[in-house]
Amino acid sequence: MGVNMYWDLGVSCTTTCDKTAVRWESPYAGTIDDGFWNAGEYGPNAAQTANSTVKWTGTGKERIDLSWKVRAEVAVSDIGPVSADFGSSGKADNRELAPRCDNIVGGSSPGCVLPYFNPQYTVDTNLYPAAGAYYWWMQQAMVHNNGAGDEPLHYLGPDTTVVNPNTGKPWTSDNSRNKVCGNWTKPPLDASVGPWTAMSSRWPPPTRAADSPAVSTRSPAATNARSSSPTR
Repeated sequence: MGVNMYWDLGVSCTTTCDKTAVRWESPYAGTIDDGFWNAGEYGPNAAQTANSTVKWTGTGKERIDLSWKVRAEVAVSDIGPVSADFGSSGKADNRELAPRCDNIVGGSSPGCVLPYFNPQYTVDTNLYPAAGAYYWWMQQAMVHNNGAGDEPLHYLGPDTTVVNPNTGKPWTSDNSRNKVCGNWTKPPLDASVGPWTAMSSRWPPPTRAADSPAVSTRSPAATNARSSSPTR
């Protein structure tokens, strides 16, 4: 008598994704397991995890869905198997398990992001008052207060639909850099600091504009999903 657990992984990109079979492991023993618990097995030492990897292999851009369902089947010799369904994870209204993957950024490897996850970075204004004041001013000055509250910054990639009102053409990375830097020129050199050296000659430093690939958080085009069984 015992319990069998099944983790059913659902993936919507059946033609552009490689999915590995679900593998059960025992974190305590550090060995491969089978998703089965004998009667009397319980507690943290009896825990098992189920792992599967989904790798996006498509081109262009695509939003895929990841979902899973956990089922359990209790083997009772007198009355036969008894099943229990623990439901699925991932809400349809916000699709938090729907990665967006693409390979449209030139010079960059394919990558995936979770567009419904908005990372936040808190600036310690006691340590960095100038930086904090600058970020605050930028948020207030922009039309939609991007970067504040429910208005996160957005990456404007090569396929953006935003149009430069001055040229009528699609918005580019150079447009963003010009918005931040304007007609900035190198300041005159003060003789008291000595001549430019190889280290200091990179002036101005590389710009990390809001739409630059340098600041877009992109992971390799693979997502790792994991499910842990409840302990008894």
